Amino acid sequence: MFNEDLMRVSLCIEDGNFTGDMRTYVPKDIEHFTLGENLFSFLNLSITNINRIQKIVISNPRWDEHHEQDDTEAFLAELDCVYLYLLFYSFNREHLGNQYTSRLDRLVKEFDFALNFCCNDNFVPQFNHLSSMERYYLYSKIYIDNINTIDRHYQQHRYLFMEASQTDLLNMLPNMEKKTDKFGLIQDEFEPVTELPEIPSKFLSMFHNTRVTPIFRYEYSAIERYLMEGLFLLIKLNIRIKKCSNCGKYFILKGDYATDYCDRIIDGQKYTCKKFAAIQARKKKVKSNPVIREYEKAYKRYYARVTNKKLSNEDFRLWTEEASKKREETAARYAASPSEDIIKEFKEYLGNR
Repeated sequence: MFNEDLMRVSLCIEDGNFTGDMRTYVPKDIEHFTLGENLFSFLNLSITNINRIQKIVISNPRWDEHHEQDDTEAFLAELDCVYLYLLFYSFNREHLGNQYTSRLDRLVKEFDFALNFCCNDNFVPQFNHLSSMERYYLYSKIYIDNINTIDRHYQQHRYLFMEASQTDLLNMLPNMEKKTDKFGLIQDEFEPVTELPEIPSKFLSMFHNTRVTPIFRYEYSAIERYLMEGLFLLIKLNIRIKKCSNCGKYFILKGDYATDYCDRIIDGQKYTCKKFAAIQARKKKVKSNPVIREYEKAYKRYYARVTNKKLSNEDFRLWTEEASKKREETAARYAASPSEDIIKEFKEYLGNR
């Protein structure tokens, strides 16, 4: 279930108990996941882990209703993708070993392309004025062969279709179908199409006034359905994403605040990627700017005096206030005309050697 107010997906895990000859399922635990978390984790899978999953499934495609705490369980848990975990410990396990268009590495490729097409402003800059839903409508009309990520592919209880108020514009759209050889045979039949289209500017300006409405039912039977649910929630809420420049994982941009770093704390670190990047940038700035370097040296010396009770907090505050102003003045002078005399003068003011 999904809570739009909390931007959270919740999963109810059930446990089976036997009563006589009957098996009953009761809620065991409820796990909560931030929006997009499981989709992002799936797209972050390495080819090594994908190959390992498929090897495990091919060697043991049937679930025997046992949930052993073994190496396989630990491996799947470490991947941080509950969709994989749920399907492996279910009667749908064999779907994880699918080949053709639903092979896991192809799903990563197709869903990664669809996610960026619909939610990443840097992917197709000319789409910046379009909402995620409007972009997805275009995607579903252009990439008709990407059957796992377009509206018409859903089956049984998970069927979705799109309605637009101006359907007469569709004849202006290119059709990014799979390529064929001279005999009309499809090349790379099972690979998703990931080439960007050329869309007329006239169409985009007219399409922006079109109202796009999603209508859907639910059904979850294979991993691509779970992935599509995660992808479509991001699209529906007009979410923007980026890859963190530090850890390399996707994250959701919040508000109008532009950043290249996420709020995750990497294993073994005590700071978030965002704070770690700020610290590194600060160190780089200090290292490359002699004015700041000299100020930092004096600051640490004065702070040590406060720690050792040789300087009061009030006197330290007054010094910091005055020295900061002097630092800014000196930095401006140095930037305009770099000179060792300026640095020497600033060092003497700070009392640095």
